[in-house]
Amino acid sequence: MISKESVGVEISNNHLTIAHAKATPFDTKVCAHAVYDLDATSGFAEKIDTINARVKDFLRRHHIGSACLWIGLPAEMVIQRVIRLPSAAKENLAKALEYELPTYIPLAPEDIYFRYQILGEDRDEKQLTILVAAVKKKDLAPLIELRNDFGAGICGVESAATAGINGLKWASKSISENAYALAYIADSTLHLSYFENGQLRFIRTLDLNDDLMYQSERILQEFDYSGTIRFESDSTAALSVYCHGPEATQDMLQVLNELPNLEFSLLDLSQGPLEENNPIAGTGLALKSLQRVAVDINLFPEQFRKKPSVIGRYATLALVLLTLISGMAWAGSHFVHQRVTDMRVDGELNDLSDEIKALGQAQSKITVLQERIDYLNNLRKDRIHALEFLKELTEVLPDTVWLSGLSVADSKVEIQGYADYSTRLITGLEGSPLFANAKFNSTITHGRDGKQVFKISFEINRQ
Repeated sequence: MISKESVGVEISNNHLTIAHAKATPFDTKVCAHAVYDLDATSGFAEKIDTINARVKDFLRRHHIGSACLWIGLPAEMVIQRVIRLPSAAKENLAKALEYELPTYIPLAPEDIYFRYQILGEDRDEKQLTILVAAVKKKDLAPLIELRNDFGAGICGVESAATAGINGLKWASKSISENAYALAYIADSTLHLSYFENGQLRFIRTLDLNDDLMYQSERILQEFDYSGTIRFESDSTAALSVYCHGPEATQDMLQVLNELPNLEFSLLDLSQGPLEENNPIAGTGLALKSLQRVAVDINLFPEQFRKKPSVIGRYATLALVLLTLISGMAWAGSHFVHQRVTDMRVDGELNDLSDEIKALGQAQSKITVLQERIDYLNNLRKDRIHALEFLKELTEVLPDTVWLSGLSVADSKVEIQGYADYSTRLITGLEGSPLFANAKFNSTITHGRDGKQVFKISFEINRQ
């Protein structure tokens, strides 16, 4: 039987997880997996030889030859941000992102590898929602150096967090809601991904060691700001969050279910293709060579990637062509009958043409009235008072921040001052429902007292 195979290698601080998956035209399944301990006190570069040896041993024991290897890096090594840009940037998006990236990721562009994925486009607002992932070049250097000796060759690299999301999405066959979230819980972090109508719309990470209540409120506000989900004040409906991962325990779910507007539960694997003991992130990595996945980002530079074999692709193409020929032969016997049916339908449509025209005119009037209603509603929108603006700004900024300047012009605000960690200010400002499009206006420098000197601009959300 024609099949493809792939291997996912998830690297965390304490463990190495490997999953081997195979795909046929009819099925995809995990054939083998293993978990190895790693020295948590060693850095990534110091572990790479041990990881390479474990991978080779796994491939040898399971008789895996030329399968693609996908590497999942520890989540803290990969910076991920969801950003928004005007739709006009779509024509030359890579260049636009390269220009905008220092605003959202405080690292020099020449020091990182980055990739992106368009999550959606709001045609009314003319905005793109984009997931951007970046990794330091020095962190990938050990993998690049060993790429020709590492197992069977490296096809790609991504965060273990997004790999976990891909594994959960593949396993979530029993979910029927149009809007829901998946959570991969590992290494004291909760990687939350929001799906609407089967499409990934947003990704955020919660630190389980920080204030969960504050973080969850900010995330829900961010979902609302992105236009993907809205919670009414008098509504009791909560967003369903299906969890899995090494730290998705009943005790953890009990803590998480104290958060408002979020309902956490373990993902039911009995109705899906994933077995209870299969590694989620390792499987999500292996799927990258076998089928389409929710998060399709590859941080490994193209010039260093192993090229996948085309034999399976040609064999699959031949099978598809044979199927098409058989289908065409079967369809020919029904062509005459279908033609008669089409002629009958065309006649009935002609009889209904006058009614269709009348409906079209009525729809045009409805559209005109709706535009007038929208215009009047826009005139009624309240403006944000200065007291409310200053109160929100005071709550968002930490007590350790000193402002040396504040200017407001219409909807645009610029602040400057001193902070211990100025990069965290962007996340706080973006999490507020009153503020939007926060970014650095200049490079971060350090004052004589060691504090970071920043200049940040953002907009007031008057809705």
